[in-house]
Amino acid sequence: MNPPWLGQELIVIGITTPIPHNREAARLQVREALRQSLATLLGCCADEVLLVSQPAQGLRVSVPGRQIGLSLSHESGLSLGAINPHGAVGIDLMRIEPQEDWESVARNYLGPAAFQRIARAPGHQLAEIFAREWVAYEASLKCHGISLDEWSPALDRVLLQCHVRKIDMPQGVVAALAVKR
Repeated sequence: MNPPWLGQELIVIGITTPIPHNREAARLQVREALRQSLATLLGCCADEVLLVSQPAQGLRVSVPGRQIGLSLSHESGLSLGAINPHGAVGIDLMRIEPQEDWESVARNYLGPAAFQRIARAPGHQLAEIFAREWVAYEASLKCHGISLDEWSPALDRVLLQCHVRKIDMPQGVVAALAVKR
């Protein structure tokens, strides 16, 4: 069976952003790149692409009759944007850094299966495995339009409706892209 993104024209945009991190500057840069890509996709001028942002909701593009999915993620020095012309999408990235409280975070948010995968990781890979599990979780939440929430069997069933794909990133950073199955 083919992965669900084949033939869906998914677009992933990576933008180098200022260090130290200026979230507003990064947000403006990646949104402009999204507008440019959407303009090409829609066959219009970037000025005609209206991005809609409302509190507690993901970024949307206003195109009558179309369900175009958008998602953003930021880290110091890098921002990612994703476009799915055919529906929901989620994207997340994270720097690989040691997590002092990984056990409680994994238990409370990632669930028992992810906790076991992280716990079995060799010590030198623990931070990377944790980061990979976290970005997959966040990308799936974004794909479903769900805000950060603790793990539950019901939430797990919803998130399993996503197909998550690893995105190749520079060393020290991990990222994931999620689309609904």
